[in-house]
Amino acid sequence: MRWSSVAVVALVAGMLMGGTFAQETPSSRTATQPAAIGTGFVYQGQIKQGGAPANGSYEFQFSLWNDAAAGSQVGSSQTATLTVADGIFTTQLDFGSVFDGSALWLQIQVRPAGSTTYTTLSPRQAIAAVPYATYATTAQRRVSGTCAVGSTIRAINADGTVVCDPPTTLYYPLLQAQSLDMGAVDIGLKGFSGGFTDGRYGYFVPNNNAFGISGNVSRLDLQNLAPSGVTSLDLAASDRFLKGFEGGFTDGRYGYFVPNYNDSYSGNVARVDLQNFAASGYTDLNLTAVDGSLKGFQGGFTDGRYGYFVPFSSSATAISGKVARVDLQNFGAVGVTALDLAAVDGYLVGFRGGFTDGRYGYFVPNFTGSVLSGKVARVDLQNFTASGVTALDLAAVDSSLNGFSGAFSDGRYGYLAPYANTSGLSGKVARIQLTSGAGSP
Repeated sequence: MRWSSVAVVALVAGMLMGGTFAQETPSSRTATQPAAIGTGFVYQGQIKQGGAPANGSYEFQFSLWNDAAAGSQVGSSQTATLTVADGIFTTQLDFGSVFDGSALWLQIQVRPAGSTTYTTLSPRQAIAAVPYATYATTAQRRVSGTCAVGSTIRAINADGTVVCDPPTTLYYPLLQAQSLDMGAVDIGLKGFSGGFTDGRYGYFVPNNNAFGISGNVSRLDLQNLAPSGVTSLDLAASDRFLKGFEGGFTDGRYGYFVPNYNDSYSGNVARVDLQNFAASGYTDLNLTAVDGSLKGFQGGFTDGRYGYFVPFSSSATAISGKVARVDLQNFGAVGVTALDLAAVDGYLVGFRGGFTDGRYGYFVPNFTGSVLSGKVARVDLQNFTASGVTALDLAAVDSSLNGFSGAFSDGRYGYLAPYANTSGLSGKVARIQLTSGAGSP
């Protein structure tokens, strides 16, 4: 797995001090001579990993230096183990009485909690003027100005207003790539097609391993990336039809494995109780018992109440547009309904992957059986009928926007992953705006 760089942003440096400007009584001090404040200040920053806010426990080491790159350390280092939530961390720093007006720079080192080596940020950050207020014995008035979140105070004017600096962003490699060969734990734990997580464990969807079509689910303890963190469950051991899946999803309690091909085109959904990861914890729902063409799916998703299975091909010669919807609170034949997208538009077939924005389900176009497709199908999940289906032909915007495989959403946009178009393997991502209808790329 490849990790991208991490961004650290100085959001607040020295804005919240260890003490406050205080006006004492006339008997002890005049109103124009406030008490000196403490030497501590609050530092807040943000860590981003792969462009997304980081979360978890990290160890930080802070130190002051008299030069931006070399020089000597001033005072002692401060260390702290901090919890990072949505990328944000906050800590109280107190280097003692080192602020005498000389230029100082803050060096930050960081490492994941429990690891042995710190990574040093570069360059060091110049200390804002605010900490130097800690040795002031007089002040004309309270500071009245503020800086926006993401900025630092560079100077305090005589009238109490402040001069702000924009945030400084430093990019550096924080984590090294790690790997775990699950096939070394069990030779059958290979050849997966998709996965999902319940927060504690990651589940890998079995497709095809060294012995052929596989039903061997691998579960990885995400807090223990080691052979001891791997357990497996062979769904096909007690039900020979439960193998050859393409993707999966969870509603929190159960994991659902999307049927594709189990020696023939399959409609056998496997549901695994994630609190009982054992042979006694899974059940089978054969969608073809409801409709013989509900098989050969490529991916699925859930809106919380229902699971939606993405149609691709129901036989070697039949490209499908029949979406299967399963009531996750009624996991049986009576909870299954189907919607044939091809009955609305003959080109709405052969999808590979899908997603939801909560209200609508989006189906990723791949192949119609004769040509590569760029027609996205959108289904109103509150109106799971033909009247709830609309289509957007991406190829009408750009003729090479077709043949996608998989997609995801950030809430506002949907991003379709390129696979192959009419010119060969493709790298053209299509972005669809979701918030104003079917949108446009």
